[in-house]
Amino acid sequence: DKKDFLKAYPIAADMGSLKLSEKGDIVQYQTQLNGMVLYPVHATDSTDLQIMRYYLENDRLTEGEAIEGLGIEGDINYPFLMPDGQTFYFAARCDEGYGNYDLYATRYDSDSKQFYQAENMGFPYNSYANDYMLVIDEAANLGWFASDRYQPHGKVCIYTFIPNESRQTIDYESTALSELQNLASLQSISAIPLTD
Repeated sequence: DKKDFLKAYPIAADMGSLKLSEKGDIVQYQTQLNGMVLYPVHATDSTDLQIMRYYLENDRLTEGEAIEGLGIEGDINYPFLMPDGQTFYFAARCDEGYGNYDLYATRYDSDSKQFYQAENMGFPYNSYANDYMLVIDEAANLGWFASDRYQPHGKVCIYTFIPNESRQTIDYESTALSELQNLASLQSISAIPLTD
């Protein structure tokens, strides 16, 4: 059930905590980095969500500040900051996406003190359905994301994946259509050849 989807994420305590709003449509992420809390709220004079950064001080949240530099206009939700404090994943519903929520990634630039322009993660992470809440556990070398593609109303599927060391770019103009379709699809982990 979508209202219980976070129960399928086996997140270790040292990775922080995820909390779903009572309505089941907003996720708050509390990192283990200085008590930072990332929480989507409605932007001023807008119905769009934007992610705000707060800090816990004496069990109270400080005044929030907007996350700068993402370059995305629209609903921004489902935040997850890697333990390095720099790699940031989130989902956004915006004009530049495939439709509904798409997964985006960015990194923090300590010189400018803001994040770089976020990049859509593309297929197979994203589809024309809602794809969101990407979490990576580096210690376990596993990642998860939720999607309602091919699911009945009110249900989601939690996909588990093995993260790559780096992103591989495919030259779609010189690659056979069948290979592109295979690369852009989700497959069972058991069907993927693993190396030591």
